[in-house]
Amino acid sequence: MRFNFKKNLAFLFLVSPLILTTCQKSPTGPQSIENLFPLAVGNYWVYEGKICNWYCSDSEIWEEITGIDTLSDGSSVFVKRKIFWHRPDSLSDTVISYLKFEGNELREYLNKYYSCEFKILLKVPLRIGAEWNVDSCFCRGCPDDVAITDSVEAVENIDVPAGNFKNCYRIVTGKVYYPDTRWFAPYIGITKSTWEIDWWSASYVLKEYRVR
Repeated sequence: MRFNFKKNLAFLFLVSPLILTTCQKSPTGPQSIENLFPLAVGNYWVYEGKICNWYCSDSEIWEEITGIDTLSDGSSVFVKRKIFWHRPDSLSDTVISYLKFEGNELREYLNKYYSCEFKILLKVPLRIGAEWNVDSCFCRGCPDDVAITDSVEAVENIDVPAGNFKNCYRIVTGKVYYPDTRWFAPYIGITKSTWEIDWWSASYVLKEYRVR
């Protein structure tokens, strides 16, 4: 009996750290930016939505991490390909950008030869009330643009064709100039987004994804 008790006690000491580690992982708890956003070659997100001006039409966005490249400063980045499909006219448009984690930020570079200019897509810690400036430019001759700010306004559950996602951060860009709202699910990515400029508006929801 005493031998079995000792074996059971030893087993508990071995597995208890694993149990604690598993229980402490929380989507809304303090996490590094690398853990919150899934950057890996082969990850993709497919969105379906509508664009409205004088009339509304169907649209689709495909985002995929296609490879790894290098910026002009020698740092490694993930290559993101973003394809827009406008269904009625069978038109498509492709945009290539470059993503990397830097400190507590997820940065996006539109040109790999200008590592001094980027956008900050996410910044931790993520919590209601957090804010950060979207555009950063340290190149010579940077324009004196009006600073555009991202702000975390709420944590909500979002139900879209790809599934039900809990604890999504509602992030609003440029509340004064052009409201752009997106819902970010930790470990998944953007689940829903909306924006409007003058008489233009658009809304997209996550239809399909693969992350690792």
